[in-house]
Amino acid sequence: MSTAALPDDDLAPLVDLLTGRRFVVLTGAGCSTESGIPDYRGGGRTGPRNPIQHDAFMKQPDVRRRYWARATLGWARFSGATPNDAHRALAALEAAGHVAGVITQNVDRLHQRAGSRRVV
Repeated sequence: MSTAALPDDDLAPLVDLLTGRRFVVLTGAGCSTESGIPDYRGGGRTGPRNPIQHDAFMKQPDVRRRYWARATLGWARFSGATPNDAHRALAALEAAGHVAGVITQNVDRLHQRAGSRRVV
């Protein structure tokens, strides 16, 4: 549900908590799903959901081949994605001095493309 659909009363406690403060935002895959990038474990995803572990990637050539094959297949969707309202809102909050930065698990760079400058 987008915040635009929430009654103002539902947001009031959050607004009260954050008013006059700078904060850091932590994002994950859900931030980019509206941009067409499916989350890794979500219900609408098809195919295997077994993440490749670092140790296996480093030690097993077949695991590296599987990783790069998957990455190649997903590149068209990934590279064509554009920032959505959430990315743009966070960039605007940073520009206004409210957000000190964004910490994200995402590698899609959509936060940066939306204008966020302090992204980890």
